[in-house]
Amino acid sequence: MAETGSESPDVVLEPEVPDQVDETLPEPTPIPLEYQMIAYSSLLLMALLPIWVGSKRALVNRKKRLQV
Repeated sequence: MAETGSESPDVVLEPEVPDQVDETLPEPTPIPLEYQMIAYSSLLLMALLPIWVGSKRALVNRKKRLQV
């Protein structure tokens, strides 16, 4: 077989780690409260809505089974 010039798979190259941390990074900008409220409200809705819908469907299904 012809050599492709790539290294063998058992050679692991480790990334270079700088000795010092670059402290010139800017501070992250805070997320406005309005956006946080939208995010948390949607998470709460996505958590509770499937439980509520599943409970309603289970009750309807149970009532149908008991009537037969």
